[in-house]
Amino acid sequence: MNRKPLSLWLQGLFFLLVPTSGQAQLAQPPHLGYLFPAGAQQGTTVEVVAAGNRLARTKAALISGKDVQVDVVEVFPPLRNLSPGQRQKLRTLVSEKLRKQAGLPVKETQPPEKDEEPLPRTPLLARLANPTREDLQRIIYEYFTPKRTMQFVPALAESVLLKVTISPQAEPGWRQLRLLSPAGLSRPLPFQIGSCPEVTELEPNEKPSSCPVMKLPVVINGQIEPGDVDTFRFKASQGQKLILVLSARRLVPFMADAVPGWFEGLLTLYDSGGKQLASADCHGFDPDPVICWCVPETGEYTVVVRDSLYRGRKDFVYRLSIGEGPFVEGIFPLGGKTGSKVLTKIYGWNLPVDSLSLNTDLADSNFRQICRIAGQWLAQPVSYHLDTLEECLEREPNNTMEKAQKVSPPAIVNGTIEKPGDVDLFSFHALAGESIVLEVIARRLGSPLDSFLQVKDASGRILVTSDDTEGPNIGILTHQADAYLSFRFPVTGTYSVQIGDTCQHGGPTYAYRLRISPPRPDFSVLVYPSGLTAATGQPVPVSFLALRQDGFDGPIHLSLSGTETGFSLQGATIPAGQSSVTCTLTGPARPISEPVCLSLLATAEISGQMLQRKVVPADEWEQAFIYKHLLPAEEFLVTVRQAWGLPLGTEVTGQLPVKIIPGEICLISLKVPGKLPENVSFNLVSPPAGLVLQESRTEPGQLTLTLYAGAEMEKSIGLANNLLIEVLREVTFPAAGKKRKQSLGYLPAIPFQVVKR
Repeated sequence: MNRKPLSLWLQGLFFLLVPTSGQAQLAQPPHLGYLFPAGAQQGTTVEVVAAGNRLARTKAALISGKDVQVDVVEVFPPLRNLSPGQRQKLRTLVSEKLRKQAGLPVKETQPPEKDEEPLPRTPLLARLANPTREDLQRIIYEYFTPKRTMQFVPALAESVLLKVTISPQAEPGWRQLRLLSPAGLSRPLPFQIGSCPEVTELEPNEKPSSCPVMKLPVVINGQIEPGDVDTFRFKASQGQKLILVLSARRLVPFMADAVPGWFEGLLTLYDSGGKQLASADCHGFDPDPVICWCVPETGEYTVVVRDSLYRGRKDFVYRLSIGEGPFVEGIFPLGGKTGSKVLTKIYGWNLPVDSLSLNTDLADSNFRQICRIAGQWLAQPVSYHLDTLEECLEREPNNTMEKAQKVSPPAIVNGTIEKPGDVDLFSFHALAGESIVLEVIARRLGSPLDSFLQVKDASGRILVTSDDTEGPNIGILTHQADAYLSFRFPVTGTYSVQIGDTCQHGGPTYAYRLRISPPRPDFSVLVYPSGLTAATGQPVPVSFLALRQDGFDGPIHLSLSGTETGFSLQGATIPAGQSSVTCTLTGPARPISEPVCLSLLATAEISGQMLQRKVVPADEWEQAFIYKHLLPAEEFLVTVRQAWGLPLGTEVTGQLPVKIIPGEICLISLKVPGKLPENVSFNLVSPPAGLVLQESRTEPGQLTLTLYAGAEMEKSIGLANNLLIEVLREVTFPAAGKKRKQSLGYLPAIPFQVVKR
């Protein structure tokens, strides 16, 4: 990862104080709403606008991967509509620039009056110093288009101008870009490195006559505003197999204040006479549309981009790729056995080969991606899956009980629902009391299959059915269509499992991997947010989510890995039976000049064997005002600023976990090497029902907290987790004449367990 160096004094700045509902809290990290353009070609340098809020103190930008450098050029304040005076001044300046570019005489500009209102600073108006004709056209469209009003969206009101320099050796594909301020790191957004020439749309472009003819291949960067329609013209030759790929939802995965919660792109293709040739508003289950099209005759064609609901806003950004590059619709099989030779057949357009050998080497993840074929980069990567079980291929006909294909668990069956209405049946022998897990892996790999499973006995009676299996680890998918079930057989005998598509769809790309095996207890862990700001020697909360598999319910221990020293985790165990825990991460005693990439490990004992998994960083996104999603990130980054407020080295003394007995008082002692500030209080954050913090007592070198567990905690016997305690100080704001509470940080996470008296 390349980073712009930061001076040490920047890391020493403390958080801003933001008054909120009677309490002043630490300033939140920057929020990044969109990037425009959201990608660029190898070997180029481009200016990118990063918009969001809380960006005023942005000092650096970070991007994952190698051979790309990002620099902050300027930070711009929020912009509202221009005043009449500003509008007239801008009109005069634009007119002068246009006359100058046309070689016409320009009137001498009068010096500004003393009280004249200056033009606001924005990324677009900043180009007025030395504008191109396209810059002026964009300014005219933005500020002087009749009946067009500027939107003011607080979440997108601020902007930062970035300069992105991409080496010719930079590997094409998706990166993650985020902003850094003294308050912390923003969530990352995707940024694509491409190999084709790129252009940026130029409004107005609603009609074909207003658009120049583009040369293919090309990537077009654009934005859709309310009711906006973008039109582009290109020439194509008969027989060309063109792929039109619109990346929109992928650039801004979820929008908190929009329904359905992302840009619903619509692509429509026309000939020169205005006849519609093709249209797409999705690609299978993916909201980003794709059109695969064989050119019928040489000529000029038009493609139109809009939101399918005619919505729009600055964060409705897109990248439209048009060319003859390879595009994979699907592969079969969707994976294979780790360490074996696996040849998969590929389906799609403009493919240089019809099959491909999969990389099955041992690695941290069983989910892999194909990013290029025969040296050519794919517009969209293709996923596949590896496992250690024996594998077999489905054999038709197997759509009735009589013709069910016999399999010997444990195994993975690779099959296809090859036509609408098709079902596949597999039979096997099971003993009374034996448990079996049936898991479909299809949608997670890009298969359009919306699977269902049914277990039948020898007479054909359905014993159990499974459809969708929702979970917090589905990432950008909003419909986890992979079926899963665990079943204990009542009697010894022959059973069968039936798999099909719930919508009765099918085709060569409706592939699946069906695991039939005894339970294999396992786990994975997510950590969020993926970017933290810690104070020197002081704890900061960080959350972990355990994804438990096949009935595993034991404790999971968390630890730091790698060469970075000075960091430590407190409360670093996800207790048995729990799916989540909030720990604290304590930074080193000295500030660090730039973000540190930390690696985390999760370890658990299963059947006498210690299993270790890498913890995956993630971020929480809100969709459509209510839904929450965790999206994986590439890196877990931590910045360390100079501490303020709390003494360093505070730690819990006594035996851990703390035993909490319903109906009784619990005392917690902490060693405090320094002196606590005056007027401090303590807040128990999201405690279990019935637990309250009654009293705190400070003595030289020691802090004692008194907790009371109400009788209602009898219902929580056996509960184990961490207590998170925030330290507050009461301060007076003279201007407001009010007292408010200011957060000084957190105590180390305190493990606890609710036990019987």
